Order: sequence, then structure tokens, then C-alpha cells
Amino acid sequence: MTTTTRAAGRSDLRALLGRVATHGYLVLLVLFVALPLLWVLLLSVKTLPDAYTNQIIPRFGLTLEHYWQTWGAIASLRRNFLNSAIVAVGSIFLTVAAASLVAYAVVHLRFRAKAVVIVTAFAALLIPVRVSGIIGVWAVQRQLDLLDSVLGLIPPYSTFGLAVGFFIMKSTFELIPKELMEAAEVDGASPLWRFWHVGVPLARNGLIVAGLTQFILSWGDYLLAVTLTTSLESRTLPVLLATATGGMGAWNWPSISAVFVMASLPVLIVFILVYRRFMQGVLEGGLRG
Repeated sequence: MTTTTRAAGRSDLRALLGRVATHGYLVLLVLFVALPLLWVLLLSVKTLPDAYTNQIIPRFGLTLEHYWQTWGAIASLRRNFLNSAIVAVGSIFLTVAAASLVAYAVVHLRFRAKAVVIVTAFAALLIPVRVSGIIGVWAVQRQLDLLDSVLGLIPPYSTFGLAVGFFIMKSTFELIPKELMEAAEVDGASPLWRFWHVGVPLARNGLIVAGLTQFILSWGDYLLAVTLTTSLESRTLPVLLATATGGMGAWNWPSISAVFVMASLPVLIVFILVYRRFMQGVLEGGLRG
């Protein structure tokens, strides 16, 4: 066997071991994320005798009783679902609209404060504003009489998600050739017309990535909702989940699991619906970066 052949064999072996290690790591990562979710899902459909045993496979079959019981036992559950939906949808529209306009201006318009906008947005990512700014947000909300209000939660969620949305949309608008914008400008189109009729149609994938990111952040957030609301009727689903045992008896694990599954379903459904566009947007941003 020649030296070249042995070197080629060692190179192939290293490549094979690298692929095995990579796929093994990805499998472990998926299992690390998926197994707890599958455990909660299985627990939510087990009967009570099966739920309090260590057996993974149910002996007494599966049941949806805990879902119906939970839906009726927690009086505010429907309202909390609706609150979370209102806050999520409202913050998505505000965040995506504001982030898109700012990102478009930074990429395709000429003004002096571009560096200031980018540095400010970058600083917002570095500083944990959700924690450090919570007292200031509470004081502002009280001055505006927006405490314990569902609609009052939308502006803070939109503000805290603006920096992430800005950088997503900035990467997306940088993919649009400047020649298209310049041609529209030569034809007499205003900046707003160019944004709406040229930028937005070509940035749909980025809009979906920004919207889904904001949806996940607002749907699952606990700190803002528990700080800015006091009544159970005004609170969102994550706050209810923190006290889920209250309507179902102490430590009724199957019913608690059912609540968590119901709370996770909207995120899963939305992600499935926009999966293709979301991945295209992520890949486009990655290629640009």
C-alpha cells in the first residue's frame, strides 16, 4: 500500500468519524428537546392509575379526560388563551411594521444617523432589557393607566422585540438589489411607495421569520405579564401555567400536563404552517451573513 493510499484512507476515516460525530450530536440534541415534550404529552393522555406509576407504556389505555376536565375546571382558561392571542398578534404587527420600516430606512435610504440606529439596536440585544427595564416599564404603564390591561401589554412586548426584528429585517432588505430601489426612485416613486411595493413583496420570508420570532417571545413570556397585570382575567397563559394546580386540585399531574400541551399547540401549529417560508428566510439571512 502506497503512502498516498494510506493518507487517503486516513482522510476518509476522519471524514466518516466526523459525520458520525455530527449526526450523533444532532440525534442527542433532538432527543434532549423531544423526550421531555413526549413525556408531557404521554402523561396528559394517561389514566390516573397509570400516571402515578413508573411505567412508560400505559396499562389502562389512553384518555382525553384530562383535557375536558381542565377546560372546565379552570374558569379563566379560555380568557387567558384569548389574552395571549391578542397580545401575540398585536405585538407581531407592531414589531414587524416598526422593524421593517427602520431596517428599510437603514439599508435603502440616505441619512446621517444610520450608525446610531444600528449601535442602539445592538446595545438592546446585549443589555437584558426585559429584566433591567421592567421597573421603568411598570412606572410608564402606571402613568398611562395601562396596568392590568391586555392591550397595555402589547407596546412593551413590541418594544422588547424590536431589536431582534430590526436585525432580521436588515439582513433581509440587504438581499434586495439597490438597483431596483434606484430604478423606482428614478421613476418618481416615493420612499414609502418603494418600501410597500418593492421592499415588502421581496422581503416576505424575512417578515415571516421576524413575525414567528416575536410570536414565540410574546406567547411564552412570563415576567412582563405577571408584573403588569394583577387580575386573573387580564393575565396571559404563561401566568396561568405558573398556578395551574389551583383549579384542578393539588399536583394533578395529568391535568397540568394537558394545560401545557394546550398552551404549546398554537406555537407548533403556526410553525408547521409557515415552516417552509421560515426556513427560506433563515437560510437567506445566513447566506447574507
